[in-house]
Amino acid sequence: MQYSSIKNIIYKNKNEYFNICIKDGVYFSDLEESYYSKKLPDESFSYDVSNNKSIANIDEFGTIKSLSFYHGCYYCDDIPGVWVAKDFTQSNNFYFEVKVEDKVIKLNKNNVYVESDLVDNLFPRVVHINKNYRATVLSVAPISKSGKRLSLIIYGLYFENISDREMNVEIIMPKRYNKKYSDVRYVSIDIANNKGYSKSYSYKIKAKDGVWLPVVFYLPGNYEDFKLVREKGALHWINETYDYFKGLTGNLIMDKDKLTQLIYERAVIQSLCAIGMNDKDHIIGSNWGTYPVLKRIWNKDMYYSMLPFSILEPEFYKKGILWFSKYGIRPKGSKYEGGIKHSITNSLSSIMMAGLYYESTDDKDFFLRNKDLFYKFIYILDETLNLKTNDNINLLPSIWISDAFSLGEYHTGSNVFVWKVLKSFSRICMDVFNEFTLSKKYNKYADKLKEDIEKYMTYSGVYGKQYVEGIGALSGINKLKYPVEKYKKEFWDEGIDFLYDVNDGENINLLMHDGEESDTTLIPYYGYKKYDDEILRNYEKFSASDNNPTYSCLSRGIKWGNKSGATFPGYITFLCASVNHDSMSGNNGYMTELKRLIDLDGSWWWWPYKLNSKTGNVERMNECGKCSWGSGVFSTIFITQFLGVNYDAPTKTLLFRPFSPSSNFHWENAKFGYSSFHLKYCIDNNSTEISVTNNNNYSITLEAEIIGSGLPTICKTGEKLNYSRGKFLNNETVLVKKELLPYEEIEIILK
Repeated sequence: MQYSSIKNIIYKNKNEYFNICIKDGVYFSDLEESYYSKKLPDESFSYDVSNNKSIANIDEFGTIKSLSFYHGCYYCDDIPGVWVAKDFTQSNNFYFEVKVEDKVIKLNKNNVYVESDLVDNLFPRVVHINKNYRATVLSVAPISKSGKRLSLIIYGLYFENISDREMNVEIIMPKRYNKKYSDVRYVSIDIANNKGYSKSYSYKIKAKDGVWLPVVFYLPGNYEDFKLVREKGALHWINETYDYFKGLTGNLIMDKDKLTQLIYERAVIQSLCAIGMNDKDHIIGSNWGTYPVLKRIWNKDMYYSMLPFSILEPEFYKKGILWFSKYGIRPKGSKYEGGIKHSITNSLSSIMMAGLYYESTDDKDFFLRNKDLFYKFIYILDETLNLKTNDNINLLPSIWISDAFSLGEYHTGSNVFVWKVLKSFSRICMDVFNEFTLSKKYNKYADKLKEDIEKYMTYSGVYGKQYVEGIGALSGINKLKYPVEKYKKEFWDEGIDFLYDVNDGENINLLMHDGEESDTTLIPYYGYKKYDDEILRNYEKFSASDNNPTYSCLSRGIKWGNKSGATFPGYITFLCASVNHDSMSGNNGYMTELKRLIDLDGSWWWWPYKLNSKTGNVERMNECGKCSWGSGVFSTIFITQFLGVNYDAPTKTLLFRPFSPSSNFHWENAKFGYSSFHLKYCIDNNSTEISVTNNNNYSITLEAEIIGSGLPTICKTGEKLNYSRGKFLNNETVLVKKELLPYEEIEIILK
């Protein structure tokens, strides 16, 4: 049990970074490196708490600005990246009041001194303090350790008398209605103790004593969920929720870079909590991020928000596979033709997710129980291959990524995506269904497709051979340009708006990187190329330089046409240009810039700059909300490329190639699918050491690649290990392969 009492939570150490203090109306934060620390007050700021069924957005004073419950989803005929919308109900403006010695104090505004933060990087905690009392508001969206979500929010007040005398206090509860009974209609409100709900409660509180009042906002019709909180108590559910989230992230310790450690945790949580689920446990869509909640669902955003959970939460991820299998392909409508070609990556998203899920879990039963999915995937994939327009090449066309075009006759990121889909589905065909002919067919096409990507979708640029956004022709003067005329169609003009910096009026310049294209960023995760591949390295360098026409020196990011001075996923692409400590964590490092762009609640925003804004002059709600596309890609890249952990469940092979320039790390209970490991990486001037513990009841094969040039030796016994030599980012490496028995630990040092 993490917390032995409510008071234990109330007095838990303040979050070192994600916090705000307000004294006499003046704001300050310990996260001084954040550009957003100078951008308060701001009505767009919020701490967000969600369990997917419910989500509350809370301001720096503890007011629930908005409280939403999800219900369902349905087709719509909207902008290019949106063809599904969702229903939710929302209520607003809930807070406590306290009457102390006949004076009423509203806990929705500044009261001498207010401090807010995230307890254990999870739970919004807001403390109103004066010389006589502390009033702490705590917000939790309950999830059991096993993943059971309740359709409710716990919103508790701990009021403490810190004076030396007894105090008469009346605690006034959040209102069930305002002027008439019907003006609060989408939420039921009760209290999770045996008192029964009252508009207020009066107490005589002894000196140094306190009272706890846990209010519960629950979805009407879900009284049984409320009863679970009342029966087991709020403290039980807070501990369960803590265990659930720590089960996702594990216990990662980066002693020399605590902020990156906390950002990783927040990125995972923001990605998860952008997804909506109804009270029937069905996923119903997503938002941009955790704020605001809105009807539109951008499928591409949702795909990236879900991405880390093939690794961290496979049970949840399976639900996403089912959703995308139904809604992944845009239907024909009055604005767009729809079909697979509308957006090839969205259309294939369910098959991609199925492949990633299988690699992480080796769960054959899921596919055997859902054979209809298997046959549907075959149909979709065969229809995709029928899009081939040239008998001599295997590249496939697509029109849209999301709201932006899959630029060119053929788009690089989209074809990389198809390659991964073919490879992973080929494996499912063979491993699960013994479909040798099908498996061979898809695998063969994938190999030919990769040959064509490397042959046609590369270019010798200023840094050497690199990828390009897309191609207009296979060769010649038209390879790196595409006629604007091709995009001048009704309902396509929004896509042209995003091409402002690469549109000369006649042609689109394809020697560029689109800031809202992340499938080339994910090349090493997809297994298409390794992180240190030279062509990929050159493309990352190009993307993060002013040789890229979409790059902005003002925002140090990638502009989004005439809409925004920067679009956030571009900064994650830049992170993948990190090759050492300086490029990652130096003054101009890519992770350093991500730290400056993080808000004080641990969130990133989609469009942090207005057009022509100078570095640091950031915005919150600049037409778009928080960015779980970015946090999902970041989490996935951080785990697999920087912590360097990949696990192939079907072969039970753990690949551990740590690359963490900013800090050594120790990661306990690192989760990968249904498997778990303890991992440690320590490098100093004289040696490199790794430690791996197999926490599972089955043997695994460890394939470790360790940066350094010494001889690999088992620490405890001094035994010399067989090894081979390798290279990673021009560093010498040592490669070791070793079987680990159930629960076995191995410590290897290079010396």
